[in-house]
Amino acid sequence: MRLCLPFCVLCLMASTGYSQMADVPVPKGKEDILDILVSRVKKVKKGIQGCLDFLEHVDHLEPLEPLGTLKNVGSLIEDGGTLKKSIAKLDLAISYDFVRRVGQKYFVSYKKRDSFSSAVEFCSQQGLELALPQNEEENSKLNQFFGDIHKEAWINVNNNKAEGNFLTDMKNRPLTFTKWGEGQPDKSIQDCGSKDYTTLTERFSKFELALNYDFVRRVGQKYFVSYKKRDSFSSAVEFCSQQGLELALPQNEEENSKLTQFFGDIHKKAWINVNNNKAEGNFLTDMKNRPLTFTKWGEGQPDKSIQGTGCTMLSESGVWQVTSECSMNAYIICQI
Repeated sequence: MRLCLPFCVLCLMASTGYSQMADVPVPKGKEDILDILVSRVKKVKKGIQGCLDFLEHVDHLEPLEPLGTLKNVGSLIEDGGTLKKSIAKLDLAISYDFVRRVGQKYFVSYKKRDSFSSAVEFCSQQGLELALPQNEEENSKLNQFFGDIHKEAWINVNNNKAEGNFLTDMKNRPLTFTKWGEGQPDKSIQDCGSKDYTTLTERFSKFELALNYDFVRRVGQKYFVSYKKRDSFSSAVEFCSQQGLELALPQNEEENSKLTQFFGDIHKKAWINVNNNKAEGNFLTDMKNRPLTFTKWGEGQPDKSIQGTGCTMLSESGVWQVTSECSMNAYIICQI
């Protein structure tokens, strides 16, 4: 399964219209004409083929001499091939679920989400390019694509920093418009413009793993997971280890509070990953002897009367306490 962070995929239909041709004047109101064509094509698609058939004949007719105010109209008819291309663009655009037009450019999408490489490949397979706004109007138009939940879309900026320092598109053409956020482009990225690909895939892997459990809580990049089973401290450590995880250990007040959400109506204690051998760290290290960076001991804790083995529990109130009764049952919560 591809590990990736899925963003929205928007493609760009290259401009092929009158504004691209120096010898063909742009008739006033042409954009209005195209808007009407879009509406008509959607209603009666058979009309497109009729227009194309007609224009096939127009190509072989002698052009009429434009007269007076009909000069622009004469130019429009003379260039029947260009009009055919415009109509063909319309026919292509309306096959997508999402269409937005700015000037002679169309942004199109099936509203699918995938990785950056998949987005580039998809647009290429359609004979298009990944969307890249060239001005503020186009940039704003792309925002109209976003739904209520997902608010990101890939754009056609070269993802290899070495090739252009994120100042060129995927074909190494210089960007003529940018709207970077504060601190962007991120100078810490050295090789891949997909925002440290290794980190992203690790995050996605964590997310997929977390979904396997009955109970999940996320704080930052950490997931607390559980099947809401209760057992001894040693069984809790062993279970998490078998999952390739560690017994939960909060690193701050937010994480500590989040763990209390596991408790049911009756049982209100959970084991946490504090070293159970007093001699190895006086309850100030975890099971791998790493120093604790956050603690929330209850009054009189850790219990100085415990001289050998003591296991640490998180209570309903969020405070920690050490007990010598390590065989008692408490919730097993692992962390990813």
